Amino acid sequence: MVSETAKNAATDVPYWAWVNKILIDGRPFQLDGRRYQLEMMRPVTDDGKVKLGEVVKKGTQTGATMGKAIEVCHGALHGLYPQGIIIYFPSKVAVEDYSGARFKALLTDNDIIGKHCNDINAVHKRRIGKTNVSFLGCSGTTIIGGMAKDSTTVRQNPADWLLLDERDLFDDEMARQVNQRLGNSTINRRTDMGSPKLPDDGIDRLYSNSDMRRWQIKCDHCRKSTCMETEFPQCIGLRDGVGYPKCVHCGSEIDRSKGIWVPDHPTVETVGYWFSQLLNPNRDLAHVLKEYDDPIAFDTTEAEFQRTVLGVAYARAEDVLRETEVYQCCTSDQMRNLHDGPCAMGFDVGYPLLHVVIGHRIQGDRYRIVKMARVKDWPALHDLAQRFNVKSTVGDAMPESHKIREWAKTEARYGNTVYPCYVQVHLKTFDNWGTDNIVKVNMTEIFDESHQMVVNPGRLLIPRMCEEVKIFAHQMCMRAKFIETDSRGQVSYHYKKVGDKQDHYRNAVNFFHLACKKVGVPESNRKNRATTQDMSYTLRNNGSRT
Repeated sequence: MVSETAKNAATDVPYWAWVNKILIDGRPFQLDGRRYQLEMMRPVTDDGKVKLGEVVKKGTQTGATMGKAIEVCHGALHGLYPQGIIIYFPSKVAVEDYSGARFKALLTDNDIIGKHCNDINAVHKRRIGKTNVSFLGCSGTTIIGGMAKDSTTVRQNPADWLLLDERDLFDDEMARQVNQRLGNSTINRRTDMGSPKLPDDGIDRLYSNSDMRRWQIKCDHCRKSTCMETEFPQCIGLRDGVGYPKCVHCGSEIDRSKGIWVPDHPTVETVGYWFSQLLNPNRDLAHVLKEYDDPIAFDTTEAEFQRTVLGVAYARAEDVLRETEVYQCCTSDQMRNLHDGPCAMGFDVGYPLLHVVIGHRIQGDRYRIVKMARVKDWPALHDLAQRFNVKSTVGDAMPESHKIREWAKTEARYGNTVYPCYVQVHLKTFDNWGTDNIVKVNMTEIFDESHQMVVNPGRLLIPRMCEEVKIFAHQMCMRAKFIETDSRGQVSYHYKKVGDKQDHYRNAVNFFHLACKKVGVPESNRKNRATTQDMSYTLRNNGSRT
């Protein structure tokens, strides 16, 4: 093992840490059993790729955070990042917890590092050797123009290397702005790391856009490789109640240290790692299986187990829509070009377009969307409202609050009542309609409602498949429900943007649902005239349609 890593100690981080017996949480850094960490602690991969962009998707307690802390200290001491290193956290509290506790202990426990630090007790900035190492919170403190977020923490300090820890807790806009700190760098290195939360979001999405490296362990018997993260739980065997890693091909025990990082997409420039507690030599694999089989017995949840132990993004089926569920709402009818009405309309402002949904109630709590469209300006929105005889419109009051108020005055002359809508997190009721035509709605409850409209058969009918319906279906799925615990320990549910964050049609459906409360059912439905949409649903429901 030593011969494989015995490189120049001034350039090879893990060998330097091993030779100098760097203490981490009171224990010396070891090479044995930690081979999966070695490449991650180097600025260049074993296959020669320079890490300009690096993504680390991980379970908790895997050694990755302190491995990066060692690499930071090594780089600072050897002058590898002369403009400095910045470690960003999602909040100032997280900065104080990490810098004032774990990183400080790394300095005090290891004199080879601590003696070169100007102020070990500093929290937000330390000078190690001739390199500034900064610890900053990355939260927007300034709102520009009512929309754009900004903060002096992403503007003041130059750097050669940026690290963003617990990436899923960052505001996406602020996470993008930190790249400004590399504007004068010739090194331009950035590392994003953290435990994933929701699928296709945060660190999970970044990893999927990387070269997607996985630790492939070669079996000494069949010579085939096993990735424990993708093969769990089949990759764990039991012998007399003791767990061991096993080859999924032949069942033989495998040595977790005999692996290599293999990229799924070697031509992608960004380097990405995914590893879990299954690779940690200190983790009891038999206990991992017990937690997996019955998480409640171990005071955890399936979501927490997947995210923290396996490093897997997780969302319950009832917390996120799938495109297939949206497509099941399709009927055989084409998109309408006009309608006698009266219709309801919901729209969302998504630069540079307005996303519009038009339709009506069928009866009771059933709804039909007859038109979905993206228009470029307010006059085009007016034309749609006229063609479909829209009598009630609900639209996003932010960020164009003055424009929607002006447009509302214009529409009133045509018999279309416009209700600017404010979506609020802490509203005590589902909705609140003011005498000034302002409507407020609880964010979680309105997203719950549009979710139920889709998943309950017959509640929402949409036109047959076409390109606009495909875009509609995609944007309907760009929100996921997650549970959040605040600083006071209060638990609540919220909906977060995921994927490409383009959720405009989902918002438009939310507003459409509200608009339907202020308009009646069209004459054709009041007289129970059957349409192809109604017949299509009825036939499917009776099971007589193939």
